[in-house]
Amino acid sequence: KSLEQEEIKMNDGSAIRLTTQKYYTPSGRSIQKNYEKNNEEYFLEQFQRNDTIYPDSLEYITKKGRIVYGGGGIMPDINISRDTLLNFSLINRIIIKGWLRDFCMQYSDENRDNIFKITNSKEYLNRIQRIIFTQFINYINKFDSKIAKDLKSNDVEFLEKQIIANIARNIWSNEDYYRIILDNDEFISKAYEN
Repeated sequence: KSLEQEEIKMNDGSAIRLTTQKYYTPSGRSIQKNYEKNNEEYFLEQFQRNDTIYPDSLEYITKKGRIVYGGGGIMPDINISRDTLLNFSLINRIIIKGWLRDFCMQYSDENRDNIFKITNSKEYLNRIQRIIFTQFINYINKFDSKIAKDLKSNDVEFLEKQIIANIARNIWSNEDYYRIILDNDEFISKAYEN
């Protein structure tokens, strides 16, 4: 968001948030997308937008002469489509229930000493991720046996990476978590290209 808001406390315990400033880029683009129509459209826009369509009326020229688009929030120079094949409602359910976190903690605690003894233990985790994932499925089947049946190959691949990254964080560090999560990340790869 690019709005500066001041909170004013009321006597009944409620509060008013008053917008006092908006932020603009040097070329004059508003960083904040328009929210004048209504809140529902404002919040749903991210799910309904087509990132390849730029309204001509929102064209700006930067100080260096580059054409950019904005006014509905800043549009990126390069768009990477969202992965629509992942079943995020199912994945979010697994995460919200705490099953991913709890399994990874339990696995880390039970295997910490053995993993530390192995040289190249991070690579070892990657090699056995399918075995660990099978243990994870057995773990969540205790709570809901239908979920595993609904997982598609993309969901499995996503969850395997999450599991290995979380175990690495539990055993080593946040840096190891991000190294695994960001490996082959489409957004990071595109950033390196440019």
